[in-house]
Amino acid sequence: MQITNEADLYNIVRYAPLGICILDAGTLIAEFVNEKFLEVSGKSYDTIYGKWYWDAFPETQSYYQKELSRVLETGEAYHADEVELMLIRHGKEEWGFVNFVYSPVKNQDGQITKIAVWVLENTLQVKARKTITDLNEALSTSNEQLLATNEELIARREDLIETQKGLVDINDQQKTLVEQLSAAKKGLKFERDRLSRFFMQVPAGICVLDGPEHIYELVNPEYQQLFPGRALLGLPVIEALPELKGTDIEKTLNNVYSTGETFEANALLVPLAFTPDGPVENRYFNFIYEPRLNLNNTVDGILVLVFEVTQQARALKRIEELNKELNNINTELSLSNQELHYSKGQLLELNTQLAENEGYLRMSTQSAGLGTWYIGGSTSEFRPSSGFKEIFGFSAEQELSYDTAILQILEPFRQSVNDSAEMSIIQGRPFSVEYPLIRYNDGMLKWVRSVGKPTFDSYGHFLAFTGVLMDITEQKLDEQRKNDFISMVSHELKTPITSLSGYIQILGLKAKKAEDSAAINLLNKSIRQVSKMTDMINGFLNMSRLESGKIHIDAQPFDMADLLKEAEEESLASITSHHLVFAPVESSLVIADRDKIGQVITNLITNAVKYSPLGSSINIACVTSSDVAMVSVKDEGIGIDQEDIGKLFNRFYRVQNQASISIAGFGIGLYICKEIIERHQGTIAVKSEVGEGSTFYFTLPIERHNSSTAHNN
Repeated sequence: MQITNEADLYNIVRYAPLGICILDAGTLIAEFVNEKFLEVSGKSYDTIYGKWYWDAFPETQSYYQKELSRVLETGEAYHADEVELMLIRHGKEEWGFVNFVYSPVKNQDGQITKIAVWVLENTLQVKARKTITDLNEALSTSNEQLLATNEELIARREDLIETQKGLVDINDQQKTLVEQLSAAKKGLKFERDRLSRFFMQVPAGICVLDGPEHIYELVNPEYQQLFPGRALLGLPVIEALPELKGTDIEKTLNNVYSTGETFEANALLVPLAFTPDGPVENRYFNFIYEPRLNLNNTVDGILVLVFEVTQQARALKRIEELNKELNNINTELSLSNQELHYSKGQLLELNTQLAENEGYLRMSTQSAGLGTWYIGGSTSEFRPSSGFKEIFGFSAEQELSYDTAILQILEPFRQSVNDSAEMSIIQGRPFSVEYPLIRYNDGMLKWVRSVGKPTFDSYGHFLAFTGVLMDITEQKLDEQRKNDFISMVSHELKTPITSLSGYIQILGLKAKKAEDSAAINLLNKSIRQVSKMTDMINGFLNMSRLESGKIHIDAQPFDMADLLKEAEEESLASITSHHLVFAPVESSLVIADRDKIGQVITNLITNAVKYSPLGSSINIACVTSSDVAMVSVKDEGIGIDQEDIGKLFNRFYRVQNQASISIAGFGIGLYICKEIIERHQGTIAVKSEVGEGSTFYFTLPIERHNSSTAHNN
């Protein structure tokens, strides 16, 4: 492959979707840093370029200096996947997760001359609308600065033209310029060849597609190995891989080229053959399509970064299939002896099939880092798999009894786990519980999730209890870190917001005294904005307390009719834009936290007002049915699409459509409502159709023998 356009080659590196830093092998001094690397590291160009690598990253030196030295000694690349690092970004310590590779670059004699550092950040962060606004403002400022710089360059160019007019020996200058241009071309050719070698040695599939026909312009060995025996260079993608014609992949490539928007996919199914004459198979890939920009800042190609994950995807699918098969087999085995009329040969065949499926399941769960367990119905025999033992800190050869396993669980959770297992068997329902444990061999704290299901024969006799154990420590740590961060930021924001509110009130008093109506109007608007910010911060704090278990539920008996009466008085006094109807409202005695249930009702009414047209009706009702009190809030608003309803109560989820784009919010109100109701052993849901309005409702258990009298307000 030849790259004749140096600018294209430079843009490939500059706009690569992963960070690249090139070090001299002898001195470890950074010779090249692209923009993505600066973005991930959070450091300035001058901090890294031309500096010793560990001077730029002293915070990671103690962890990875030995690994970088080992790459120089052995000539083998070092890979680190999803490691957690503390980086000093913009002068502050920040934690994040990155994949990175220390890759040796060798010359034609096999000597290591450079070290290529490839970095891809995968920190999962939720970016709020304020951050996007700040970034847009920063971009606007940068554009203004760039415009000013361009104007200055134009002025300098005009000065240069005037200066050149006064030069006498212009022929000598032209000769010098020609010589400099020749040297620059030689330098660019050297850099082009060096960068080409770097791309060819990247331990990931990379290719560059040129033009709207998506012609293979560059293909590195890792990418070529995905399609052995196929000619790719110089051919359009659809011609080289005809199986893709008319598929979503073709449409996606065209969309990236036409819109300039990056496309990412994980475990995407792509029907592809390995060889030109081979059969088409279902293959799975993680990949990124990044548009390539030319000097005119327009798209002229696509940079592709791809990893094949077919084996992992098939393993997960095989686990699901084997679980279904095992459940079917267990169901067949649960028949009583009086109903079994299989011959000895049939029973032997069934047992063989069960053993084979259990073997497949065992191999699949081990490869996925899972453990399995079995409790016999008649013997109470406990059989943990080697994966189960490993999670609990036992070797495969060590004995692990049920009582010993229970003792490894932290004491506050021990009884609830045991009770949940017993209730699952008694009630015949699925078993699912999360709990922390202390590993036996090293004393490390681990969070695990255990799911299972009891099986019974046709007479209801308990036969066996089987399930799967998985390590969720990293997931729990991620959640804790997110909650701690949200709580910290919310607490830090409350103090300046409180001070700001006080200052605005003082200004309001002065404006009233001065009878400045314009200032009073602006200050009133400011107070409303501060109030919105306070509500948002309180929402984040409530969410953090809910998820960390620090929120207190003060359950006391009260009548829902009285609470709805208070909500009616407050709503009618503050809401004049809609017609609120509280009917029917039945007396329903519940035991719950009155303030928090009132918070739920207020949130549902506020949402109904936000998403309903002015002057429309909102109906609030409370009725009793089947020993529960059901509160509903019905509006005549824009409605909700069916595909959004299942995600509506998720944290930070907001419906994205043209009708709701201008409505403020962060998607935590309904999440908090769900958590509060579920902690009261209640349920919350919604019924809605687009254009037909929505009905949000929740239920709470009521005290038995209470009377139910309708109060139509």
